[in-house]
Amino acid sequence: MKKFNFKNGLILSSIIRNVKLKKFEIRLFYLYRKEFANVRGLNIKLELLPCTVQSIDQSELKSISEKCERYYSEEKMLKMLSKGWECLGLKYKNEIVSLRWYNFKKCDSKLLPFLLKDNEVYITGAITFNDYRGKNIAPYLSLKMYERLAYLGRTIFYSIVSFSNTSAIRFHKKIGSDPYRLYLFIELFKKYRIRFPLRQYRS
Repeated sequence: MKKFNFKNGLILSSIIRNVKLKKFEIRLFYLYRKEFANVRGLNIKLELLPCTVQSIDQSELKSISEKCERYYSEEKMLKMLSKGWECLGLKYKNEIVSLRWYNFKKCDSKLLPFLLKDNEVYITGAITFNDYRGKNIAPYLSLKMYERLAYLGRTIFYSIVSFSNTSAIRFHKKIGSDPYRLYLFIELFKKYRIRFPLRQYRS
C-alpha cells in the first residue's frame, strides 16, 4: 500500500467538500482498531461524581431522543435495538448525560461494512449532551465500556471516523486510539459503492 500522508488527505478532503453532485458521493474516513491490552494503562478521571454506568433500554429512549436533536430519534434507536445494537450510558443525578452504541454482529456502516468475529465489536455514536461537555465524560464512559466488553470476551474494538471530523479524531487520541487504516469511499447513484485503502498505519 503506497504511503498517503496527512497533507495529501487535507488536499483531497478539500476537494471532496466542494464536490456537489446529487448522484455522486466521495468521502475519506479512518478505520480505528483498538485492542483491550492497550486500554489497561489508561487513567481517565471523571469530573462529574457520583455517577453510574448502565445499559440503556427502551424506557430511556424518549428522554434521550429529546436531547439528541438531529443525532438519534426515538424511532431510530428502537430500530437499532431491534437489529441487535446495544447502548451504554452514563447517568448523573438520575439523568443520562452521555451514551455509546455498539454491535456484536457487524459493522453496518455503508462506508465499510464487515462481519465481526467472536472477539470483536463495532462501536459508534459517542454522544455527550451539551451541558456536560468538557468534563471527561465520553472518555470515561468509553473506558468503562471497554472493560465491560472485554469481560464478555470482546477485546478488539472497531470504529469509523470521517477524515474531516477533527473532534472525533481528538476524542480517539484522548483514549489512546490511533488510526488503523485510511480509506477513500465512492458511491454512484446511491447504488454502486467502491472503497480504496489509501494507507495502513500499523499492522
